[in-house]
Order: sequence, then structure tokens, then C-alpha cells
Amino acid sequence: MKANKENIIILTPGLSGSSVLTALIKKGGYWNGEKTSILPFYDTHEDIELIKFNKLLFKSSGYFWEDPGEIPPPSIEKIKQLFDSIPLTGYLDYVKNCEQKAPWLWKDPRLTYTIHFWKQIIDLSNCKFILLTRDPMQTWTGTILRLRDPISYKNQKTIFNNCINSAVQFLDEENISYLHLRFEDLLIHSKENIEKLNAYINCNLSVE
Repeated sequence: MKANKENIIILTPGLSGSSVLTALIKKGGYWNGEKTSILPFYDTHEDIELIKFNKLLFKSSGYFWEDPGEIPPPSIEKIKQLFDSIPLTGYLDYVKNCEQKAPWLWKDPRLTYTIHFWKQIIDLSNCKFILLTRDPMQTWTGTILRLRDPISYKNQKTIFNNCINSAVQFLDEENISYLHLRFEDLLIHSKENIEKLNAYINCNLSVE
């Protein structure tokens, strides 16, 4: 039976408040995996199976890091081409399992790149897309304080923009209407932005 609600994919560069947003949306009855990745300070609400497949896609494309926080970034074209060059059974089975639990919710910063592969497997017409961004300065501060990564602001902003550009390229190529949220706006103008979110995903979420 088809879910009454469409599935949701959050595209975000990471350290952008996406775990907070995902936790909120999950309350609307969305499934985000049997087990999620839990870091020392918080639950990312990212399905460990989705993470596993996204890391494998990175590796198969010739990108040898496990997250998109490097320069140069993963190759979009190489990721697209994987559909015709790697065994698809595991990916197809994963999507089938998600559909059995629909509506499902995907969130993993790697998706800003790997969505160029997944789009060839999932039903885009039954998905809602949220682009979540944050002030790059706040992302840079979080990288240094939380991850203790001594990266320059210039490089952090480049990584941030690379992720966003990849996500927007996908959305534009597929002519997808999406909701763009800024984490700062969610904090400062919570009521207004949650109303926008509810209208977009046809839900009745509240922070109260």
C-alpha cells in the first residue's frame, strides 16, 4: 500500500542543524532506519545502512575519504556513472526495504553527492526534498569546536559551497520543487518556518 505521505530527503552539507530537523520530522511518522549513527554528543538520526551505502559509493567513484569534507570534492559525473558499472542488488534491496517502511526519511551529508546515483533507483515523484543550510561561519566554528579539525574558514566555506552546489545541481537537473530552510531561521523564527515545513510535507509538526 502506498504511504499517504511522501518520503523526505534532506540535503545538507553537515553541521547545519540537520539532526535537530530530522528528529522533528521523524515525529510525523517517518521511518529513518532500524539503527541510527550515534556520536558522542548526539544522535545524528542517520540510518547506518544508508551511511554504509553512501561511503561505498564514494569509494567506488574513486573518492577515498568517507565524508564529503575534502577538497577536491567527490566527482558528480563518476557517481552518476556508477549506476551502469557496479552491482545494484544491495542498493535496490535497501530501497525496497525503505519502501516497505514508508514514508521514510533520509538524511546524510553524503547525499548531497550520492543523490546523483540514488535518483536512478528511487521514485523521485514520491519524494519531498529539503535543502538545509546554515551560516558557513557557524559551520566552521562547529567543525573546530566539535570535531577539533583545524581547518581554515576559506576551506570550510569551499567544502560547504561544493556540497550545496552539488545538491542544487541535482534539484535543477530534475526540475524538482524543494523547500530551502536555514537553520538560523528555524531557531529565530521557529513558528513561521515550521508552518512552511508543515505546508510543504503535509504534516502537523510542532516544537511544543
